[in-house]
Amino acid sequence: MKDLTGEVLQASSQPKAWRIFEKIIEGDRQKMVTVVGEEGQTEEIDAYKKPREEAAPALATLKETSEDATAVLALPGKYRRRLRTTSVT
Repeated sequence: MKDLTGEVLQASSQPKAWRIFEKIIEGDRQKMVTVVGEEGQTEEIDAYKKPREEAAPALATLKETSEDATAVLALPGKYRRRLRTTSVT
């Protein structure tokens, strides 16, 4: 999930973030990573496959609230990092 949300929040605009998110949850966008298995063999896997399968309800909620979740992207770049990483509680 961290890779998925990180990629969406690095987008240059809200519309681009929404397009990236849609492609990820629909399976049209992959992030291939190399993992080492129990016996030392390496394997290429899609880092987004497991969240798509196991966190489908969370992704559905995020999809419904994507405009709110990506609101920080509507601000100038110099404010984005601080606002998306600072807890206000």
